[in-house]
Amino acid sequence: MTEENWHQARLIPTSGISGAEEQERRATSALLAVMGTVKEFSKAILAPLGAPSGNVETYIEVPFVLGEKKCYPDGLIRVTRGSKTWTALVEVKTGRNQLETEQLESYLDIAREQGFDVLLTISNEIPPVAGQHPTKVDKRKLKKVSIHHRSWTAILSTAVMQKDHKGVSDPEQAWILGELIRYLEHPRSGAMELEDMGANWVSVRQAVTAGTLRSTDRPLRKWSLGSTRSCATPPYVSAGSSAPMWCMCSAARNLPTQLAGRVLTRRAGEPGRAGRCHPHPQHGRTHPRDSRSARRTDYLSRGHRRA
Repeated sequence: MTEENWHQARLIPTSGISGAEEQERRATSALLAVMGTVKEFSKAILAPLGAPSGNVETYIEVPFVLGEKKCYPDGLIRVTRGSKTWTALVEVKTGRNQLETEQLESYLDIAREQGFDVLLTISNEIPPVAGQHPTKVDKRKLKKVSIHHRSWTAILSTAVMQKDHKGVSDPEQAWILGELIRYLEHPRSGAMELEDMGANWVSVRQAVTAGTLRSTDRPLRKWSLGSTRSCATPPYVSAGSSAPMWCMCSAARNLPTQLAGRVLTRRAGEPGRAGRCHPHPQHGRTHPRDSRSARRTDYLSRGHRRA
């Protein structure tokens, strides 16, 4: 008997996914289970959201009552450190499914009533600027609860960077994280790559080829604004399109840790500016301009004074 048609046993199988609901449930359960097991990975995901370092507990489809209706957020994350508890509700979409304003506002109300800290959303929607949410919600609901978004591309990039560049201390946990990476890279997982450049992309591409593209052209403005018009995004491609952010997240998987951190930090901190790349705070490096100033001070201290 040959082994050519044998299927290797997997921790997170991709077989048996029959529809969008099952796809979302499996992706949510897989991600949260791995976050509850691999400490380095959960810290990489949760620390930017304000979570402390501590014991991570994860749950799926936790029931809550809001008014006269029962709500089931896709997941819940609870981090405990001493007497402090940090809790986040999680809403997940896979494939082409998009986040819904009404649903997110209901979960924000639940989080406020329960004293939770964060609503984390995960989908294939990629905001053009880090820190910007792809779905518009009532800002009055964000007074006590913050809302954060991570695309599946960003989640996958974080997992790859943690496993291949930063490292996981426990070999078994590293293997578990690798299984999550394998699952998210499979087409059936619903964690899609960027496949659609928008309805006006063809017009923009043809204008570029012909050398007739102008900054005031209507197709360019429509393409750059995309579906983020409600987020008050400036009408230029570098900050108005999701493509640059997707490219950076994808490229960061294969970059050294320090360089990837510098690229993504610059995008989050200065979405509209080109040029100097600010280092990530954790790397402890000075700003290039500060380095030049320090070298000049050292040069003068050795006796090289101006005439």
